[in-house]
Amino acid sequence: MKTLIVLGCTGSIGTTALSLLSGLQDRIRVVGLSAGMRYEQMLLDAKQFGCKMIETPVCDPDFEYKCSIEGIKLFHSSEDLIQSCDADLVLNGISGARGLEASIAALSSGKDLALANKESMVMAGPLLNQLAHSLGRRIIPVDSEHSAIYELAKAFGSDSIDKLIITASGGPFRNIPRSKLSSVTVEQAANHPTWKMGRKISIDCATLANKALEVIEAGMLFGIGAERILTVIHPQSEVHSMVSLRNGQTYAQISSPTMRFPILNAIFDDFGFEFDKPLSKPLFECAGEVHLDFYPMDFERFPLVKCGFECLGKGGFWPIVFNAANEVAVDAFCRGLIGFDRIDHLVMDALFACSFTGKLASFDDVFECDRKARELASGLI
Repeated sequence: MKTLIVLGCTGSIGTTALSLLSGLQDRIRVVGLSAGMRYEQMLLDAKQFGCKMIETPVCDPDFEYKCSIEGIKLFHSSEDLIQSCDADLVLNGISGARGLEASIAALSSGKDLALANKESMVMAGPLLNQLAHSLGRRIIPVDSEHSAIYELAKAFGSDSIDKLIITASGGPFRNIPRSKLSSVTVEQAANHPTWKMGRKISIDCATLANKALEVIEAGMLFGIGAERILTVIHPQSEVHSMVSLRNGQTYAQISSPTMRFPILNAIFDDFGFEFDKPLSKPLFECAGEVHLDFYPMDFERFPLVKCGFECLGKGGFWPIVFNAANEVAVDAFCRGLIGFDRIDHLVMDALFACSFTGKLASFDDVFECDRKARELASGLI
């Protein structure tokens, strides 16, 4: 039986994972859970799955007492939880840069990493790959785009792939001129047309910062340079990614906009288990016409995507600065300090003002660079 830790169990990735696993407890055992402010829900999940170790950074004496009554050990850092749990796999569904420490802990403790936290690879891809290789561990992508590429690479062989083609819906403002974006509200920006996700990632999808991060992540995960990655606008979000083979053929992974497939693929990867229950209605069994539209990426309308390609090409500290500045900008927008139309400008201003030097030789270097980048971006608000 496979054993699993779910980090961010009350978020979008975590709740989807637990709903899928609720009927598979004879095949996989959840041994650890972590959550932020929704720790009461985590306790209910722990009782449902018979999980005896949980983590939240929140210190609540009443909650600690409840855990003791239930015989559940409570931790206050995800690293301590990971180190204490005997598990095969860690599903990292933590949002943002704070998920990197958990990714490091997962691999360092000898566990495979199912990675939904794209910031981990964006900030420290080469170091994480090196760590995983040195310990014989695997990093399995959970983002729908990278999961699709991962599955296609298994099917056709990595050596046969010429280019990766990453799709983007274009978000809720794809056809709205930039001149009208200053009045966009947080609620509007977080209302994605095809996906149901958390607020931060939904806003990133509205600016397409998320696609820039995915370009960087793809380069880090698959060892491919920026010149071999393409991005296209695909409003239906049915084609999650494509690979173009060296012989000229192109293959796609197609399904409804759901994270069920990539989550299950990551959890049961190399485990010899086929999930044969339908997770979504097959594309051509839907009523009415089926349209799959593709448009060239408009780098002037979505300049952060171009920045993502540039940061991947430069490597080093540049992806860290991009991610840190974007997190600062989105937080400022959510707090009403800047308008929606200022998010991409703030990120680009931070990249322009950046004068960092040196190589990233350790994870400490990564965290220090992230700290400095946040200071730089905050000073530009």
